[in-house]
Amino acid sequence: MNNKNKTKWLVTLTFGVLMAVPTMISYAGVTGKKAVAFGAMNATGPGVKSGDGVEQKQQNHVLQGVVVDVSYDVTRFSLPTGARNLIVVEGFARNSKTAQSGAKPENLHNKVRVIAYHRDSDNAPWVARVKSLGVMGWGGMSNHRFEGSGITPIGVFKMGTAFGRKEAMEGFSKNYVKIDPQAKSQYWSKRTNRLESNANTLLQDGEKLWASGFAGIYDYVIDSGFNVNNANGDGSALFLHCTYPGKATTGGCVAIDPQAMIAIEKMYATGDSYIAQAPFGQFEGIYSAYNETGKMPQGTFSETSQQLDDVQTEIQW
Repeated sequence: MNNKNKTKWLVTLTFGVLMAVPTMISYAGVTGKKAVAFGAMNATGPGVKSGDGVEQKQQNHVLQGVVVDVSYDVTRFSLPTGARNLIVVEGFARNSKTAQSGAKPENLHNKVRVIAYHRDSDNAPWVARVKSLGVMGWGGMSNHRFEGSGITPIGVFKMGTAFGRKEAMEGFSKNYVKIDPQAKSQYWSKRTNRLESNANTLLQDGEKLWASGFAGIYDYVIDSGFNVNNANGDGSALFLHCTYPGKATTGGCVAIDPQAMIAIEKMYATGDSYIAQAPFGQFEGIYSAYNETGKMPQGTFSETSQQLDDVQTEIQW
């Protein structure tokens, strides 16, 4: 294939509208301390053997993007051996807590910036592969989340089950679970904080993943790995999933551009995936916060007043 003439699509996400524009690209991203540059690097990537998925080719591209100033150093996260993907979520101002009269709808969204990094080995550098605008919970970000608070938890978690209402695409994990709305049997249990199945809908003690209200947002989903055993009333069913046009917040999940979510599903198939979540400028307290039970870190975190402009979705996967 002649990559010089290959056209891919960048999807620009503004809340309520998805616009796709063609752009000529050739490959990959560059990561740096407190800056992420999508472009300026020619990288040759052979097929990468997937951890739980299928082998997929990483072609030679250089995306002509822009440098993004981030508030963290991706090299400082302490993760277990075998970590291949790291999704970093920066939380910005919690705007929807007060709906100002006359404010534009997009200015009331609780915005996050999500960048997904991949590395081919434990000693390889992290490379930015996906960037997306997204939204967080209506309660903002905190390390004191509880059930029903609408808070997106601060911390570093190992991502769990991949599932969705749509069929798996080529490159998805072989363990991806297809939700069947017709069967009405699959749900996310409040008791175990896991995906379970029961044909008796009256005995389903959590989110009914087959319900029509989850169409679109649960097309593609990955469990964030928060509160693995659902202890201490901290809450359950916190995911990385697709945005819904016009929806300003979530109940605590992180929602991103559907095209970015598809790319992250494919990244997930290559090996262990982790998600790091903190307010803008407050990552110092979570670099070493990972624990197997998905607990939130101790320490003091505060909401940020930093605003985020719209972010163009960029994908190099």
